[in-house]
Amino acid sequence: MKNSSFALTPEQESAITHPGALMVTAGAGSGKTRVLAYRVAHLINSGAGEPFNILAVTFSVRAARELRERLADLVMPEAARLLTVCTLHALGLRMLRESGDMLGYALDENRRTPHVINMAESQSLTAAVMKECAADGGGSSQAAVLDRLGAEDVAYLISDAKANGTNPDAFAQGYHDAIHAGVAVCYRNYQAKLKSSNRVDFGDLILQPLQLLKVPEALAFYQSRWQHILVDEFQDTSRPQYEILRGIAGRHTQLTVIGDTHQSIYTFRGAMGGEGFGQFRRDFPEAKVVSLSHNFRSSANIVAVGDALLRDIKPRQHAMKPCGPPVLLLRVSSEYEEAITVARELEHAARTGFARYDECAVLCRTNAQIPAIEKALLHASIPYHVVGRGGFFDHSEVRQSLAYLSLSQDAAGDAYALRAILNVPPRGLGPHELAVLQGDAPEITAQHLMDARLAPGLKPKVRQNVESLLDALRRLERLRDIPPARLLEYILSDDGLGLQRHWASLPSASERLERMRELVIMARAFERVAEFLNEVDALAGQDPLSDTGWERVQVMTLHDAKGLEFKLVFVVGLEEGQIPHFHSLCSRRGLEEERRLCYVGFTRASDALCLTYARERNGRPVLPSRFLQGLPAEIIIRHPLAWAHVWAAA
Repeated sequence: MKNSSFALTPEQESAITHPGALMVTAGAGSGKTRVLAYRVAHLINSGAGEPFNILAVTFSVRAARELRERLADLVMPEAARLLTVCTLHALGLRMLRESGDMLGYALDENRRTPHVINMAESQSLTAAVMKECAADGGGSSQAAVLDRLGAEDVAYLISDAKANGTNPDAFAQGYHDAIHAGVAVCYRNYQAKLKSSNRVDFGDLILQPLQLLKVPEALAFYQSRWQHILVDEFQDTSRPQYEILRGIAGRHTQLTVIGDTHQSIYTFRGAMGGEGFGQFRRDFPEAKVVSLSHNFRSSANIVAVGDALLRDIKPRQHAMKPCGPPVLLLRVSSEYEEAITVARELEHAARTGFARYDECAVLCRTNAQIPAIEKALLHASIPYHVVGRGGFFDHSEVRQSLAYLSLSQDAAGDAYALRAILNVPPRGLGPHELAVLQGDAPEITAQHLMDARLAPGLKPKVRQNVESLLDALRRLERLRDIPPARLLEYILSDDGLGLQRHWASLPSASERLERMRELVIMARAFERVAEFLNEVDALAGQDPLSDTGWERVQVMTLHDAKGLEFKLVFVVGLEEGQIPHFHSLCSRRGLEEERRLCYVGFTRASDALCLTYARERNGRPVLPSRFLQGLPAEIIIRHPLAWAHVWAAA
């Protein structure tokens, strides 16, 4: 282990050095990522575990990146390269590309198959399957049911089934009503089409590895491969995801889980929450239990507000930082005054040097609250980014740049990537030209392009464009071994393929170019193109927060804020019906989860926290949130002018 000045608490020391199964309950800001990283380093340093046999699983891509960065400072480079640190979906993809042939998938030597389709492709395939099923059903009730359902509805039901570990056979046996019977037929056909084309969707990255571990040879291989397993944010793990991890850990008890039941906010997505810790204790009764109760992130005032919010269900945390500024609680007239107030305070914080814009976040309960915030930020000329808006990897410039990367590794065999770039930059290859080149083949390939000279009916300009594309592919192939960030820069540059000039000539050029810059920054964390592409494939269906250092206020929902931290945080809309959301008001379990969600929002702040609520929202009177009751009055101020000393002191 490299030298480090990080001082450990006795509880952290115990969690890091315990030799067997371990369950760590870690409150907000308690340093759990550091504990995970130090535990991995201790395993290597003590000789208890070889790097190749260690698997660390995180809930988000950002958390995986942070854990890798910490480990790079703790272990030698050769050891860091042998570790497996990834999300559960990335783990599933890795398993399929290593051993998917045991389930009937065709693999290639570059481990780039099976291909992962995105959400748009999944819905398109679902719609095509529904059309076929309705046609096959004739005038039957099944056809009538499918006519009433939309592709989004059927795609959701299929996705939900996969998230619960339910394959097409189990789905068909589990329901007997007409709607589910019709969906069951679509699910079976949808899955058959995916399999026949050697593709998987996002749900398959959990469902198929679960099936894979039922194959004795695969189970034995992965149990031997990963002998020390560490799981971050365990409360967010679903039962099928846990079954994968428990299956791999089967022959040994070197399983570490770490998380916080009080930050369980994804039960609506199937997360086990607190039940997961109970299941772990039953499965691993010999496991040691360690509680991390010190908060290293937030000021004492913010810790006190979080403790008060969960006072009846959570032990108090020990704040390790000074009190800091008081918490600001503002009552405003409407969502519009709320947005203007937030913009004004952000301006003050940035102008006085208290916090840069990229150190600030505005957290909302729902996306419907965001437009008013956006309008105020735009009017104040404050740069911002709305997290989760659209799929980052669904934008054409991102898809096509990634396609060029993929073709650098396999120009002859990656038909999906080839189709994505045939008209970028515009090459005059319309539907007619593609049909001529493709002939009767199911997919167009690089060989079709090489045969273009012999294809009748193509204009000289088209042949010239095809030759230009082939030349680009040859140049990419020669550069296939350079790091992905450098290859992306070549693809974008005028000295390379000139895509940056192309995107700059289109509408929304600044947004396109910024996304390209973000993609390059993402790629810098990887040494090999194949590693980066595998990471991107594992993100199908997700919209990860771009971690790029652009100086912008982050605007997002409370759910999207999980795992993040900011110097200054605004939690807006603390009213009955918003936080807690009206959908949860009739359910005790729902209210408990809303309270935990509010707690997550409060504890994203390290130095300053501002809470707002309105007298009316959307033209209707509203009541303050019940979550504001009982907050410690001695550390709360209720007028923004009283907060001026914070900015002045900065």
